[in-house]
Amino acid sequence: MLPPGHIAAGYLTADLLIKIGKPNLPANELRALPWIGAAFGFAPDLDMFVAFAQAHGFTIPGTQINHRRFPTHRPFLWFCAGIIIYAAAAVFGRSQTQNANAATLAEFWKYIGLIVWIAPWSHFALDSIKGGVKWLWPFRKNFYALKEPGVKEEISGKRFFGYWKNFLHHYAEKAMPVLILEIILLAVWIIVLI
Repeated sequence: MLPPGHIAAGYLTADLLIKIGKPNLPANELRALPWIGAAFGFAPDLDMFVAFAQAHGFTIPGTQINHRRFPTHRPFLWFCAGIIIYAAAAVFGRSQTQNANAATLAEFWKYIGLIVWIAPWSHFALDSIKGGVKWLWPFRKNFYALKEPGVKEEISGKRFFGYWKNFLHHYAEKAMPVLILEIILLAVWIIVLI
């Protein structure tokens, strides 16, 4: 999936988490949490910059570099990071029961911890439609996907614009269900924002 779809999914996931949990937080913090979710929904794909560096440019020729093999695409690591943040906030909140501001801060950081865990997992769920993610890492190194687990498509093209034109054409042709889902996510996101 492309970055806009992951950003929309992260935002919507965090927004749903807030609607379900109904945290007692100031309005500005409640408005910030979905945007933090949007950032963490995209965060696993920051490894693309490592892939670009390995390819010495903003294209990835051939199939030798699969950015989903990097640690940022490990659901277990995001789960651990989120739980650590959540647990630290909970411990801090319990130690500050007399201070209302500290309790609010702890509640905010508990939700940050949940978002650090769940927003990237929305990313991984979408990546698991085609290509996959190593859901059982560190216990197994297999990619898990509904279609073509572990397959990295070969995209060719001359220079930057040729490569990305071919990439988008290939994406529309070979991953049409993902593209349709991405359009739906973007439409829902726009409706929620309005």
